[in-house]
Amino acid sequence: MFDVSKAIAGAALVLCSQGVTAQDARPAEVLIDMLHWEERILSSNTEYRGVIVDGERVVRARADGTASALYQRRRINLERTPYLQWRWRIDNTLGPTHPELSRNGDDFPARLYVMRTGGLQFWQSRVLIYVWASNQPTGSHWISPIAGSNTRMFAVDSGDALAGQWRTHSRDVRADWLAAFGEELDRVDAVAIMTDADNSESFLQAWYADILFSARPLAAGAPQTGAAAPADRD
Repeated sequence: MFDVSKAIAGAALVLCSQGVTAQDARPAEVLIDMLHWEERILSSNTEYRGVIVDGERVVRARADGTASALYQRRRINLERTPYLQWRWRIDNTLGPTHPELSRNGDDFPARLYVMRTGGLQFWQSRVLIYVWASNQPTGSHWISPIAGSNTRMFAVDSGDALAGQWRTHSRDVRADWLAAFGEELDRVDAVAIMTDADNSESFLQAWYADILFSARPLAAGAPQTGAAAPADRD
């Protein structure tokens, strides 16, 4: 348990004081470097490590009663590249009875954040979080029980039926932001990932790969569920 807002992952407040890096100049695609992150510890360290899976280096996250996030300060022009795409995989969720809508249940095996800072008006910073939920239905969204109305959660995967398999997602961030906050968005200032299990004092493991912003969504017919991946290696 901790008092600071886990839902912000520490990144928004850091960004307000430190600024953001320049936007990638390529208009069609902005790739998030999976190997270079900053860490924000919220209770104690989730272990993040670059490992090889299927010949590709990805980020593996292991939370053993811990909560920390990895983030990157990147200003992304959503008018050019509005679609956020990524892959992730988990071992398991916390089950159908886990109270993930409560402050005491705010743990998720996988989270991906997009953030818009408020500059010096830090209270205007807002965060949208895509999560692999334990039991909230896919497609549902809700206000963070810890951070309040400036942070909204979207369940893009749910439950254990697809655990152990890679899931690929493509989201129109502008459309999701409008649904969450009722406002148009032209940029985000940072992205973050987090696997956390401090409230439940449990063990959760996830893998993250291929995070990028693009001008177009995934091609029609692109697979949303990959085959089960083999064991990783460092």
